[in-house]
Amino acid sequence: MRIIKKTLLLVSLSLILYQLHGQKERVFRHFSKEEGLSQTSVFAITQDSSGFIWFGTRDGLNKFDGYQFKIYRNDTSHNSMVANDIRALYTDPADKTLWVGTISGLSQYRSRTDDFISFQHNPDDPLSISSNVIRTIFRDSKNRLWIGTDDGLNLYSDHHFKRFFLSENRKSTLSGNDIKAITEDRNGQILLGTTKGIYQLKEDLNQFQFNRIDESLQLSDTHIKCMIEKDGNLWIGTNKGGVNHWNRSTNKITRYLNIKNDPTSLSYNTTRSMIFDKKGRLWICTFDGLNLFDNSTKKFTRFGRGDFTSTGLSDVSIHSSFCDQRGSLWFGTYYGGVNHYDEKNNQFTNFIYAPFGNGLSGDVVSSFAEDPQQNLWVGTEGGGLNYYDKATGNFSNYKYSNGQKEGISGNNVKQLLMDETGLWVGTFEAGLNFFDFKSKKFTHYKYENKRKNSISNNNVYGLLKEKEKLWILTYGGGLNIFDLTNQKFSYYRQNSQNENAISSDLARVILKTNDDRIWIGTERGVNKVTLDQEGFPESFEVFLPNEKIYSLQEDYLHQLWIGTISNGLFCLNKQTGHIEHFSKSDGLPGNTIFGILEDGNRQLWLSTNNGLSRFDPQKKVFSNFNYSNGLENSEYNFNAYYKTISGDFLFGGIHGFTRFSPEKIHPNSYVPPVVFTDLKQNNQVVKINQVGAKLKHSLNETEQITFKYNEANFTIGFAALDFFSPENNHYAYLLEGLDRDWTFTTGETEATYTIQREGTYTFRLKG
Repeated sequence: MRIIKKTLLLVSLSLILYQLHGQKERVFRHFSKEEGLSQTSVFAITQDSSGFIWFGTRDGLNKFDGYQFKIYRNDTSHNSMVANDIRALYTDPADKTLWVGTISGLSQYRSRTDDFISFQHNPDDPLSISSNVIRTIFRDSKNRLWIGTDDGLNLYSDHHFKRFFLSENRKSTLSGNDIKAITEDRNGQILLGTTKGIYQLKEDLNQFQFNRIDESLQLSDTHIKCMIEKDGNLWIGTNKGGVNHWNRSTNKITRYLNIKNDPTSLSYNTTRSMIFDKKGRLWICTFDGLNLFDNSTKKFTRFGRGDFTSTGLSDVSIHSSFCDQRGSLWFGTYYGGVNHYDEKNNQFTNFIYAPFGNGLSGDVVSSFAEDPQQNLWVGTEGGGLNYYDKATGNFSNYKYSNGQKEGISGNNVKQLLMDETGLWVGTFEAGLNFFDFKSKKFTHYKYENKRKNSISNNNVYGLLKEKEKLWILTYGGGLNIFDLTNQKFSYYRQNSQNENAISSDLARVILKTNDDRIWIGTERGVNKVTLDQEGFPESFEVFLPNEKIYSLQEDYLHQLWIGTISNGLFCLNKQTGHIEHFSKSDGLPGNTIFGILEDGNRQLWLSTNNGLSRFDPQKKVFSNFNYSNGLENSEYNFNAYYKTISGDFLFGGIHGFTRFSPEKIHPNSYVPPVVFTDLKQNNQVVKINQVGAKLKHSLNETEQITFKYNEANFTIGFAALDFFSPENNHYAYLLEGLDRDWTFTTGETEATYTIQREGTYTFRLKG
């Protein structure tokens, strides 16, 4: 059987900007022991030539394909890794191998045979490595491999090491032989960062000399932890003195330190790692927090642990950093495992409940309204009414208080409607409220059993203003129309004896369409309202009488889109009466549709009971979004969908609400490598060169496998190495000679076959 792989365009969406307490915060995806990582202290990260990400921990080496970790540890075999406590990783472009530096020696991983060769210090062998404690590994532009240890520098060549000591008095406290960092400047000069300053390698006729070059610079700290060079500028991370920027052209040093009470300064003065991302921005990892440097303002944005969500950093003590082929960033922490950050399409902003800070007063968001200044009013279920000041980013709230006659009547808000003078507020079991912007007082309209002119029910779920009439949907009392001129209510109730009556007293959603028709969604279908000459309902025509309706929206073709409880999405052609139905079998993530909005590209956005979905009505294709795309919600709420003046969309759910600009969300155009991960027989992984094994090399480097006639029952594992949202990666595979058609999967990474006829078969994979 031949194995052939082919990579296609992988279309997924990676969207991740996050808002907490009015401050933008990145969304980080976490990997720890629960996800399969061998240990939570991650001291080194790299990516190999095939696209796998590798993590070096205090207890083992981890190879990650986006779905699972393969763990390598030292064992009794002769070709295992030298030790488990890893402090340095380096992917060598020269021979496409992986170098692993531990505190007990150096190992070289060979992908073809999936094993290691190791090197350790031997006091009787001058060609052995100078120390077993490996700090850093670096290949220079002359193709030489350098290994920095806690006792000297080593030049590797053909399994031997040439040792260099920066100070012959190696045991002295003034020694610079503990090498923490190696880099090369744009002039090809090798620079070494040590615990005692910076050294430069001078070469003359194969003679090496090391000169200390920082003594006149007045660095904030000469104990160097990390260094990185870009455009003639050397960035120097120190143990206690923050970060120093050395402009090599002017020989000027600029120090960046933590400043008390200045949140735009470096978060902590102990630096561990630095990385430039694909945009050229500098990220600095410290003992306490992650920092993004703004080169124009010379200020820092800090990122810390997520206090109220699971999307902040898992741990603020960060030891390692890496930028992968796609441009994603990886951060290794001391006790929090790995944090993954992808900014390719980070356009979602989440607002959440903040019981002790500046944020929403309730967790479940139920409704929105916006004033002309683009400030938001947000209704919550249990937390009352919230006002978000756009200028300041601050929230204020209005809650029910017993005995407060002119306050809001209840904390469970169901619907909001803005008019010229105030805000109408529909509640659950507390009637209708009008909030006057001038007086800052609430007027209450409640059901009173003995009063003829009162609202019919205190559950107010839908609001629409038509001239001097307020249309009010109640959940239990049908439709009410409140004449704002004479302050009187009219009632329209379900009546089984009247075929022109509203179909149910349990009404949720109301919509006025382009043809001035009013549509009402109830527990028993959608009602099209016919009005009399005075603008009051004359009759109701029902569509989809067996459906419970959550949402209504008209598109640019004037079709009516209808979201239901548990039965997906319907499209009603108002001219012909034709109805089209879409459900999970068509690609919807969930069959309950809480909200529907249409964007400027004529795409529909749907909030569901399983994330957000973007629907292309022409192609009839759904693109789905969930937690992995940066959303805080997976379950949304009816009435909680809104288009702002600026064109942003708002969707509310059980964990706050999400705001985004739909036009800024683009498909992920990154084409990832597709790899084969493992071969299984009888649900057991086939190891290389095991007794009776079919594999002489790793599966990803195997061209052909031969099975005996009675052993051709096997499983092939594979992965597309796009790490941001692997559960959304799509695959297609075909075994030529057996399969007639391609098998398509999403997030599933194995193909199982049983072959009973002899012959030659070719396995093809697309991702």
